[in-house]
Amino acid sequence: MPAMGSVAALTTLTELDDYHRFTSWKGLAKYAGVTSTVYQSGEQKSKGHVNRFTNPRLRRVFTQMAGILINVAKRDNDLVLYADLQFKVKRVPYKKALLKIGNKIAKTMYDVLILNVPFDHNNDYQQKRAKKLKLTLNKKKTLIEPMRTRALRRKIQNFIVTNSVFLNSTSRYHLVNGFQRLIRKSKWVEEDDKEKLEKR
Repeated sequence: MPAMGSVAALTTLTELDDYHRFTSWKGLAKYAGVTSTVYQSGEQKSKGHVNRFTNPRLRRVFTQMAGILINVAKRDNDLVLYADLQFKVKRVPYKKALLKIGNKIAKTMYDVLILNVPFDHNNDYQQKRAKKLKLTLNKKKTLIEPMRTRALRRKIQNFIVTNSVFLNSTSRYHLVNGFQRLIRKSKWVEEDDKEKLEKR
Protein backbone atom coordinates (compact mmCIF):
# COMPACT_ATOMS: atom_id res chain seq x y z
CA MET A 1 0.00 0.00 0.00
CA PRO A 2 1.23 3.54 -0.67
CA ALA A 3 2.50 5.48 2.37
CA MET A 4 2.95 2.24 4.35
CA GLY A 5 6.49 1.34 5.26
CA SER A 6 7.79 -1.73 7.05
CA VAL A 7 7.44 -0.15 10.51
CA ALA A 8 3.83 0.90 9.83
CA ALA A 9 2.99 -2.57 8.48
CA LEU A 10 4.51 -4.39 11.47
CA THR A 11 2.85 -2.00 13.93
CA THR A 12 -0.53 -2.51 12.26
CA LEU A 13 -0.28 -6.31 12.26
CA THR A 14 0.99 -6.38 15.86
CA GLU A 15 -1.70 -4.06 17.22
CA LEU A 16 -4.54 -5.73 15.30
CA ASP A 17 -3.47 -9.17 16.56
CA ASP A 18 -6.26 -11.56 15.44
CA TYR A 19 -7.79 -9.36 12.76
CA HIS A 20 -10.30 -12.04 11.72
CA ARG A 21 -12.42 -11.05 14.72
CA PHE A 22 -13.62 -7.95 12.88
CA THR A 23 -16.93 -8.54 11.11
CA SER A 24 -16.86 -5.28 9.12
CA TRP A 25 -14.39 -2.60 8.07
CA LYS A 26 -16.24 -0.12 10.28
CA GLY A 27 -15.31 -2.18 13.33
CA LEU A 28 -11.66 -2.10 12.30
CA ALA A 29 -11.82 1.66 11.72
CA LYS A 30 -13.47 2.17 15.11
CA TYR A 31 -10.80 0.06 16.83
CA ALA A 32 -8.10 2.09 15.08
CA GLY A 33 -9.66 5.32 16.35
CA VAL A 34 -10.25 7.00 12.98
CA THR A 35 -14.01 7.39 13.41
CA SER A 36 -15.80 10.05 15.43
CA THR A 37 -18.26 9.17 18.18
CA VAL A 38 -21.95 9.33 17.22
CA TYR A 39 -24.57 10.65 19.65
CA GLN A 40 -28.13 9.55 18.92
CA SER A 41 -31.37 10.70 20.51
CA GLY A 42 -34.41 9.23 18.80
CA GLU A 43 -34.03 9.87 15.07
CA GLN A 44 -31.46 12.65 15.47
CA LYS A 45 -27.76 11.85 15.09
CA SER A 46 -24.75 14.06 15.67
CA LYS A 47 -21.03 13.36 15.43
CA GLY A 48 -18.69 14.28 18.25
CA HIS A 49 -14.97 14.04 18.93
CA VAL A 50 -12.72 11.09 18.16
CA ASN A 51 -13.16 8.23 20.57
CA ARG A 52 -10.11 8.35 22.85
CA PHE A 53 -10.68 4.84 24.24
CA THR A 54 -9.25 3.15 21.16
CA ASN A 55 -5.81 1.99 20.09
CA PRO A 56 -3.60 5.14 20.08
CA ARG A 57 -0.72 3.46 18.20
CA LEU A 58 -2.97 2.38 15.34
CA ARG A 59 -4.54 5.84 15.21
CA ARG A 60 -1.07 7.37 14.96
CA VAL A 61 -0.10 5.01 12.12
CA PHE A 62 -3.31 5.63 10.17
CA THR A 63 -3.18 9.42 10.55
CA GLN A 64 0.50 9.52 9.59
CA MET A 65 -0.29 7.51 6.46
CA ALA A 66 -3.17 9.88 5.70
CA GLY A 67 -0.85 12.89 6.07
CA ILE A 68 1.64 11.34 3.65
CA LEU A 69 -1.13 10.62 1.12
CA ILE A 70 -2.29 14.25 1.26
CA ASN A 71 1.21 15.51 0.43
CA VAL A 72 2.05 12.99 -2.30
CA ALA A 73 2.56 14.79 -5.62
CA LYS A 74 2.09 11.80 -7.93
CA ARG A 75 -1.62 10.91 -8.18
CA ASP A 76 -1.45 7.39 -9.61
CA ASN A 77 -3.65 5.36 -7.23
CA ASP A 78 -7.04 5.41 -5.53
CA LEU A 79 -5.85 6.34 -2.02
CA VAL A 80 -3.90 9.39 -3.20
CA LEU A 81 -6.81 10.52 -5.38
CA TYR A 82 -9.22 10.12 -2.45
CA ALA A 83 -6.93 12.15 -0.18
CA ASP A 84 -6.64 14.84 -2.84
CA LEU A 85 -10.43 14.90 -3.25
CA GLN A 86 -11.07 15.35 0.48
CA PHE A 87 -8.42 17.93 1.34
CA LYS A 88 -7.82 19.93 -1.85
CA VAL A 89 -11.07 19.63 -3.80
CA LYS A 90 -13.74 19.50 -1.07
CA ARG A 91 -11.64 21.68 1.27
CA VAL A 92 -12.28 19.46 4.29
CA PRO A 93 -10.37 20.70 7.39
CA TYR A 94 -7.04 18.95 7.87
CA LYS A 95 -7.94 16.86 10.94
CA LYS A 96 -11.29 15.78 9.51
CA ALA A 97 -9.58 14.90 6.24
CA LEU A 98 -7.13 12.70 8.18
CA LEU A 99 -10.07 10.81 9.71
CA LYS A 100 -11.81 10.34 6.36
CA ILE A 101 -8.63 9.10 4.70
CA GLY A 102 -7.96 6.88 7.73
CA ASN A 103 -11.40 5.34 7.21
CA LYS A 104 -10.51 4.65 3.59
CA ILE A 105 -7.22 3.03 4.66
CA ALA A 106 -9.10 0.87 7.20
CA LYS A 107 -11.55 -0.28 4.54
CA THR A 108 -8.70 -1.15 2.16
CA MET A 109 -6.89 -3.09 4.91
CA TYR A 110 -10.07 -4.98 5.77
CA ASP A 111 -10.53 -6.01 2.14
CA VAL A 112 -6.92 -7.19 1.85
CA LEU A 113 -6.47 -8.90 5.23
CA ILE A 114 -9.89 -10.41 5.92
CA LEU A 115 -11.71 -10.65 2.57
CA ASN A 116 -8.48 -11.72 0.79
CA VAL A 117 -9.03 -9.22 -2.03
CA PRO A 118 -5.74 -8.64 -3.92
CA PHE A 119 -4.59 -5.05 -3.45
CA ASP A 120 -5.02 -3.00 -6.61
CA HIS A 121 -3.97 0.64 -6.92
CA ASN A 122 -6.92 1.37 -9.22
CA ASN A 123 -9.62 -0.85 -7.72
CA ASP A 124 -12.09 2.01 -7.12
CA TYR A 125 -11.65 3.31 -10.66
CA GLN A 126 -12.27 -0.14 -12.13
CA GLN A 127 -15.40 -0.66 -9.99
CA LYS A 128 -16.82 2.73 -11.04
CA ARG A 129 -16.05 1.95 -14.68
CA ALA A 130 -17.75 -1.47 -14.46
CA LYS A 131 -20.80 0.08 -12.78
CA LYS A 132 -21.00 2.79 -15.45
CA LEU A 133 -20.69 0.18 -18.23
CA LYS A 134 -23.46 -1.91 -16.65
CA LEU A 135 -25.78 1.11 -16.49
CA THR A 136 -25.00 1.93 -20.13
CA LEU A 137 -25.70 -1.63 -21.25
CA ASN A 138 -28.98 -1.71 -19.30
CA LYS A 139 -29.99 1.54 -20.94
CA LYS A 140 -29.08 0.55 -24.50
CA LYS A 141 -30.22 -3.08 -24.11
CA THR A 142 -27.85 -4.45 -26.73
CA LEU A 143 -24.93 -6.50 -25.43
CA ILE A 144 -26.96 -8.04 -22.59
CA GLU A 145 -29.64 -9.36 -24.99
CA PRO A 146 -29.62 -12.80 -26.62
CA MET A 147 -28.01 -13.18 -30.03
CA ARG A 148 -31.22 -13.50 -32.06
CA THR A 149 -32.78 -10.48 -30.35
CA ARG A 150 -29.68 -8.37 -31.08
CA ALA A 151 -29.77 -9.45 -34.74
CA LEU A 152 -33.47 -8.55 -34.95
CA ARG A 153 -32.83 -5.13 -33.39
CA ARG A 154 -30.05 -4.44 -35.92
CA LYS A 155 -32.33 -5.37 -38.84
CA ILE A 156 -35.06 -3.08 -37.51
CA GLN A 157 -32.61 -0.20 -37.12
CA ASN A 158 -31.29 -0.72 -40.66
CA PHE A 159 -34.85 -0.82 -42.01
CA ILE A 160 -35.80 2.46 -40.29
CA VAL A 161 -32.60 4.18 -41.46
CA THR A 162 -32.85 3.08 -45.08
CA ASN A 163 -36.58 3.96 -45.34
CA SER A 164 -36.55 7.12 -43.24
CA VAL A 165 -37.36 9.23 -46.34
CA PHE A 166 -40.74 7.51 -46.76
CA LEU A 167 -41.75 7.66 -43.07
CA ASN A 168 -43.57 10.49 -41.36
CA SER A 169 -43.90 10.90 -37.60
CA THR A 170 -47.15 8.89 -37.33
CA SER A 171 -45.94 5.93 -39.36
CA ARG A 172 -42.60 5.97 -37.52
CA TYR A 173 -44.44 5.90 -34.18
CA HIS A 174 -46.59 2.90 -35.14
CA LEU A 175 -43.62 1.08 -36.66
CA VAL A 176 -41.48 1.53 -33.55
CA ASN A 177 -44.30 0.32 -31.27
CA GLY A 178 -44.85 -2.73 -33.46
CA PHE A 179 -41.13 -3.49 -33.57
CA GLN A 180 -40.89 -3.20 -29.76
CA ARG A 181 -43.66 -5.79 -29.40
CA LEU A 182 -41.80 -8.00 -31.87
CA ILE A 183 -38.55 -7.69 -29.85
CA ARG A 184 -40.37 -8.54 -26.60
CA LYS A 185 -41.90 -11.57 -28.26
CA SER A 186 -38.50 -12.74 -29.52
CA LYS A 187 -37.16 -12.50 -25.97
CA TRP A 188 -40.02 -14.61 -24.64
CA VAL A 189 -39.42 -17.22 -27.36
CA GLU A 190 -35.70 -17.42 -26.48
CA GLU A 191 -36.46 -17.73 -22.77
CA ASP A 192 -38.90 -20.57 -23.50
CA ASP A 193 -36.24 -22.29 -25.62
CA LYS A 194 -33.74 -22.00 -22.77
CA GLU A 195 -36.20 -23.49 -20.28
CA LYS A 196 -36.89 -26.42 -22.61
CA LEU A 197 -33.17 -27.08 -23.06
CA GLU A 198 -32.62 -26.96 -19.29
CA LYS A 199 -35.46 -29.45 -18.73
CA ARG A 200 -33.89 -31.84 -21.22
